[in-house]
Amino acid sequence: MTKKKQGRQFQVGDRVYERPTRPFVLTSGANLNAAKPKVGTIVALEQRKQRAKNSKTGFSIRSYVSVKWDIRAVAESVMESRVIHESELEKETQMLLHEID
Repeated sequence: MTKKKQGRQFQVGDRVYERPTRPFVLTSGANLNAAKPKVGTIVALEQRKQRAKNSKTGFSIRSYVSVKWDIRAVAESVMESRVIHESELEKETQMLLHEID
């Protein structure tokens, strides 16, 4: 039996960023073209079942968070893997820039 990987733990009320998308370069020497990540607050945590053919039970459990983005009026449901804590943004950005070089 495999163990679930222990990742980051989110709590209701945590400030999070949308995980930055990989920036791209149009031509050599051009600026990086990436949208700024959204910032928000987690308002709810939930687990959802998703169909999985290879699973014995026929489904797998996925973690979702409801995030109230600062630029939106309504909370949005997002997979947990698509958000990062505020403190992790600089590290993620540096990793993306390092991939391009």
